[in-house]
Amino acid sequence: ARTGDGVKVSLPNRFNHKEADMNYSGIDLHSNNSVVTVIDETDRVVAEKRLPNDLTKILTIITEGACKALHCERASVFQYDAKREQLYTRVVTKLEIAEIRKGLNLGITGYVARNRQMANIPDPAQDARWDSTVDKKTGFVTRSILATPVISPHDGALLGVLEFLNNIGGPFDRLDEQLAEAFTQHVAAALDRARLVEELSGSTRRDGARIVQAARKGRTREAGARHDASARLNAHAESLLHGTVVTLSYSSTVAAALVHCRERVHRVVVGEGRPGFEGRKMAERLTAQGIDVTLVTDAGAASSIARADSVAVGADTITATGDVVNKAGTYPLALAAKDQKKPLYVLADTLKISPHRKPPQLEVMPPGELWPGAPDGVTPDNRYFDVTPGRLATAYVTEDGVVDRRWIAEKARTFRRARKLLGI
Repeated sequence: ARTGDGVKVSLPNRFNHKEADMNYSGIDLHSNNSVVTVIDETDRVVAEKRLPNDLTKILTIITEGACKALHCERASVFQYDAKREQLYTRVVTKLEIAEIRKGLNLGITGYVARNRQMANIPDPAQDARWDSTVDKKTGFVTRSILATPVISPHDGALLGVLEFLNNIGGPFDRLDEQLAEAFTQHVAAALDRARLVEELSGSTRRDGARIVQAARKGRTREAGARHDASARLNAHAESLLHGTVVTLSYSSTVAAALVHCRERVHRVVVGEGRPGFEGRKMAERLTAQGIDVTLVTDAGAASSIARADSVAVGADTITATGDVVNKAGTYPLALAAKDQKKPLYVLADTLKISPHRKPPQLEVMPPGELWPGAPDGVTPDNRYFDVTPGRLATAYVTEDGVVDRRWIAEKARTFRRARKLLGI
């Protein structure tokens, strides 16, 4: 924005003392240190990334500061209740009644919310959109209104309306509008964080908590939560795993599901899982539960698919696009399943879903594990994992159900927002 003299004013992000060294609409911003202090305080609060349970405190700081900066009598944050399609007062600097709640079809705030555009009303009594119900209930006299829509910066959803009443110096001017826009950005950030926590209810909230745990400790150690997730995943696998199942190496998730379905699964073909031969551990665990097991080389596992009913593999990581990072040999197994028109099920709890679209870099392990004392000129390329494109997966079996790639993408999107908004 620019003043009448063409001097640039940078308001949406931050006032600084150099930028404030000018006059605008008769206001000496250089001497008006309260505006600078208020915006600095608001920026500091937001920069601290306080958790959403401090929402009321954050909104109160922003609202009171904004009211002071705009020299108005009252300021309110109306939060949007999407279920009822209503606006209600979340924070008010002063109010004679317990709460204001109104539909989007009423008043200036309703107009601002519906149209998602600012409204600067110098004389509400002369405006056809004006709803005087609250004034009549409270005895307050509204002489001027400035209201801005609060929109999520992440998905464009309506979060509410920030409203200012009765500028002390007269009608609200262009500088007030720009200040309101600056404070609205901070209200949007606070409400968006609160909305995220509400969305992380049920299984999504459990996932969010586990993501926090994983980010801080590298992997979750909440045995009780994991046991519950495993039990639900096994239940979802019941309708899919039967007859002969081909798998590769060792996955505790796959092993638990196969044991759970042992009344329906009659034989399991296990790829040995070179170079560590983890497939032997899988074979031992399954046979101990009365399941018939055939151990084959990793290369030979693909040939067994023609006589099998399905392929079940685990996952070290599932990317946001549905690609599966798993034991090396999974990719050719998936290709063979596609060729044989047999379903490939990826069994993994949602903790394995990465917020990132690209898989992690695959580490090259010690070459001596593959060929100790390899002759000169031979370079053993020992990689424990490969990446299987998500398009080859028939379905993903998680504790939340049997899902597809679109569900994985949405879950990853939620995790990305959780990490960003909660500062993880």
